[in-house]
Amino acid sequence: VDVQYVVALDAKTGKTVWKTDREIDYGTDVGDRMKGYCTAKVIEVDGQEQLIYPSAVATIAYDPETGDSLWTAYHGGMNASARPIYADGLVVITNGSGGMITLRPDGKGNITDSHIAWNAKKSVSKKASPLVLNGLIYMVSDDGIASCRQLQDGELVWQQRLGGTYAASPIFADGRIYLFDTEGKIVTLRKGREFHPLAETKLGDGYMASPAVVGHQMILRSKSALYSVVRPE
Repeated sequence: VDVQYVVALDAKTGKTVWKTDREIDYGTDVGDRMKGYCTAKVIEVDGQEQLIYPSAVATIAYDPETGDSLWTAYHGGMNASARPIYADGLVVITNGSGGMITLRPDGKGNITDSHIAWNAKKSVSKKASPLVLNGLIYMVSDDGIASCRQLQDGELVWQQRLGGTYAASPIFADGRIYLFDTEGKIVTLRKGREFHPLAETKLGDGYMASPAVVGHQMILRSKSALYSVVRPE
């Protein structure tokens, strides 16, 4: 039986606190088109915590204490995998079909027609999470197109073809944006309203997993190895 639900467990006992079916009109009964892979995010809007949980076709916000649905936004697409981002009053959501929306999370019920600020389908990543820095959204599409958009209105600031294919999420560290492709190429950019590459190098046999930063270490997991890259003192 194919089922879709969100469940909250007690962290100490593992017991179920609440379980809520995902009430979404998927327009199909094919299980592969009803999946959602992303990690949820808890935000606070007007004093109310919201558990933002994208899935295929739509995103639902829940009350994390009770599991009650707060709002639903339909955006299409399948198999959402990238985490939602909350910045400057907007939630940024991408899906596995190469589309994205930004919305204002202060509505109730179905907010599709009333609270979506803008949407885009050009050069949107299907797997990697975007970065939001100082009112700008940076991302790299699966087929290697890096872009920068304004958060508030979605206007394209710049776009550049890097080549290669990408699955790992970009990361911002030490004032720079790092992009990792599936063959081991690493592109370093300066943030800002102009496309400004700083370096291009190669390490390992390619990256599917997103990097992590701990202190002065950048941890990279390639297809076959684990790397620790340390900033010189």
